[in-house]
Amino acid sequence: MLDFVPVIPTPMISSRSILLALLFLVPVPSSAQYAWSDLSAEMQVRLAMIREFMDREVIPLEGEMLHGDPERLDAGVLAAQAKVKQMGLWAPNHPVEFGGLGLSMVDHGLFAEAVGRSPLGMTVFGTQAPDAGNIEILHQHGTPAPQDRWLRPLVAGEIRSCFSMTEPA
Repeated sequence: MLDFVPVIPTPMISSRSILLALLFLVPVPSSAQYAWSDLSAEMQVRLAMIREFMDREVIPLEGEMLHGDPERLDAGVLAAQAKVKQMGLWAPNHPVEFGGLGLSMVDHGLFAEAVGRSPLGMTVFGTQAPDAGNIEILHQHGTPAPQDRWLRPLVAGEIRSCFSMTEPA
């Protein structure tokens, strides 16, 4: 067994050229390769609603985020979150039984692509880190007591969570 990785010098081939070759040779799936007919009618409507909402409500908030008043930004995000909830698009990747939409992995990817156009998108739709990961952990491994105390309010956007890590002493 080798306890090292042998390196063979290749001065003519850089890591950048290998990366570029891989980018052009390896097909990478994207939403552009999914035909709209492959999506459910419900998901097509959701994506159209999300794209329109991002253009109309979320992307205009970015100026406030970059150059404005934090209190006005918070008020704008809260107003946008209320609209998302009214539209029935809140917490799409979270479990239905806890108030989310329970999207499939492909639908979640398409959702993430649509809201990822803005750094505020995930927050406005209730899927921001670290809450999204903590929701998954509580959903899959939590007992009913912590799920009622923490999971339901997290999915509803009523509280925020955190993540911390320590090193061994």
